[in-house]
Amino acid sequence: MPRKARLKHVTQDSCMHLYNHVACGRREYPLTDCAKEHFIKRVQSLSTYFQAEIVSVTVMSNHFHICAFCSGDMFSDQEVVDRYNLFYTDNDRHPQIELTDQHIITHERLRMHDVSEFMKELQCGFSRWFNKAIQPDRMGTLWAGRYKSTILQASESRAAMGNSALFHCVKYVELNPFRAGMVDDPGDYEFS
Repeated sequence: MPRKARLKHVTQDSCMHLYNHVACGRREYPLTDCAKEHFIKRVQSLSTYFQAEIVSVTVMSNHFHICAFCSGDMFSDQEVVDRYNLFYTDNDRHPQIELTDQHIITHERLRMHDVSEFMKELQCGFSRWFNKAIQPDRMGTLWAGRYKSTILQASESRAAMGNSALFHCVKYVELNPFRAGMVDDPGDYEFS
């Protein structure tokens, strides 16, 4: 049976809830504090490259949640060049680009705009790091399957997104550690 195509924002501003679980038993908690910290740093780093503005992120011991604002407008040529060159500073595999490199700019603009590319870089890169740094004897995927995504709201106006589905999703994401009994106050959870 073929996989169902994902709903994605394309030309409209959208808020999205992105989440996944690690491939383990229900009562297993493989994500250590070190792993959670690395995951959040990776999200922050990737958000400087991709067109996903992180509204909220919470990393639990066996899953994560991200609420992101994804703009319907694509980056200008200059912004693509700036983000690419900043992200790939001192990288031999990705030499710096200029405004005259239209083929690269066009390709990277589409990649930066695609939330699936963001999630692929996040999950694959984190899995490689986890398998090397946390469990060196482990091989293969860390995640239970493809990430899940929900478009919370699509609107012509970013201001119109205010106090609605996005608010409720952020509240749900931020309260995860409290509901799990990990903290007495959601503000005390350091991986959120």
